[in-house]
This record gives sequence, C-alpha cells and structure tokens, in this order.
Amino acid sequence: MIVIPNDEGSHISAKAGYPTITVPAGYTSAGEPVGISFAGTAFSEPILFEIAYAFEQITRCRKAPIFVQE
Repeated sequence: MIVIPNDEGSHISAKAGYPTITVPAGYTSAGEPVGISFAGTAFSEPILFEIAYAFEQITRCRKAPIFVQE
C-alpha cells in the first residue's frame, strides 16, 4: 500500500487505473479539513476499504457536519 500525502497522488493513481480512497485525517490550525489517500494495486478495493475503515476507527477524525439555516 502507498500513502499519498496530497491530492496529486489520486490523479496519478486514476490515470494508471489503480484504486484510491481518501478519508478524513484531521484539521489544520485554521480548522480546514485534511484527508489522507490510500492507493493500491489493481482490484485491491476490498483491502482499501478495510484500511480506510480501520484508519477512521483508530483516529476518529470524522466530525458530523453542522448545518446552518439561513
């Protein structure tokens, strides 16, 4: 598995035909969300789902959105 620290990696994977999944990985000091991408070899989607789910369960970085009515 390859861990890609920015969005450029998902473009490379897509062009090569490899699956990529991005999940929440925290927030900047300004409150901006940050994600992490996991890329795999062809047909590795099931293991990518497991890795992404495990990462989310361990880090607990996902926050529910706050909806504001205007």
